[in-house]
Order: sequence, then structure tokens, then C-alpha cells
Amino acid sequence: MKLVPVPAQLNEFALRSTKYFGVDPRTKSARRRVVSARMMFVNFLIRNQGMTNALVCELLNLKHSLVMYYLDRHEVLIESDAVYRDTYISYKSFLFN
Repeated sequence: MKLVPVPAQLNEFALRSTKYFGVDPRTKSARRRVVSARMMFVNFLIRNQGMTNALVCELLNLKHSLVMYYLDRHEVLIESDAVYRDTYISYKSFLFN
């Protein structure tokens, strides 16, 4: 088993995300609330923190295809779902305050 160095801020972002969503986005659950939180969390890590898909896959124990799905689905929801978009914008603000 290879050990992956965990970026220093990952745990901080995970804890703040859990506080914001009320669920841990790292949880293995198919509940919609958890999946939405995980989708936003993964998107934030890759697009705003510069983590690679491979690193996110290893750190969160996710399949590459699932991470790609989250990224694609996130873009669709940002364009088509005002509630999702507003939640994501609020989430990003919450992480940086």
C-alpha cells in the first residue's frame, strides 16, 4: 500500500465542508445530500486548489470515472440549477472566511 502525502489544507477544508453541509463529503454514501457535498468538495479541490484528479482519487478513495462524472455534472448543475449554483457560491465563500 503506497502512502499518499495529504496536502496540509485538505483536512481543514474537509472539516469546514462538514460544518457547512452537515455531512462529511468524504463519507461513502449515495444519499443525495452527501453526493452533492462530495461533488462540490471534489470540484473545489481540483479547480480551486490545483489538485490533480489522480491525487483526489487517492486521497478520497474514489474511482477516476466518478471524479470525472462529478466534474462534468457540476458544470451542468452550475448552468441549470440556481439552487445548486447559489449553494456552491455560498460554500466557496464559507471556506475562505
